[in-house]
Amino acid sequence: MATAQTSTSFGPGGAVRAREVSYRGGMQPGYLMAELAAYYDAFGYQPALDEPDDHMAVTLGFVSYLKLKQAYALAAGDTERARIAEEAAANFLKDHLAAYAAPVAAALENSGPDFLAEAGKMVLSRTGAPPDSARISRSHWPAEAESDEITCGAPAVGDGLIQFRP
Repeated sequence: MATAQTSTSFGPGGAVRAREVSYRGGMQPGYLMAELAAYYDAFGYQPALDEPDDHMAVTLGFVSYLKLKQAYALAAGDTERARIAEEAAANFLKDHLAAYAAPVAAALENSGPDFLAEAGKMVLSRTGAPPDSARISRSHWPAEAESDEITCGAPAVGDGLIQFRP
């Protein structure tokens, strides 16, 4: 039996970048990874995959886990816990997966096998377009930050420290 070979490869050098950090220009990766770890920890999610917390396979696994928690809570008659799991899944889809579902789906459409291209479309249909909060820009900075002096540390004594101004 012959196996089909594909040109799709994931990772930093691959055709499809499947990590959220790849699509979050301007955001420091540590903040993103800490936020994801906090989400996972809050709900007791322990990824079974040996991938970074922002990898699409891990984030999709988390949404599936939340939906399972929602179903379990409903079956147990615990509507409050079901609501919490449902809201967490919706917020996570909007705040995280929506930020990179479209570019991953497009990359899979152009270079992936049909089943992965369909999976990308399916994820995109569940997340929709990225919210404005997924785009990092200076418009979120306080107005006074534009004119404040930006320094690094205490003022220099002598000529040893260079101060940068916006």
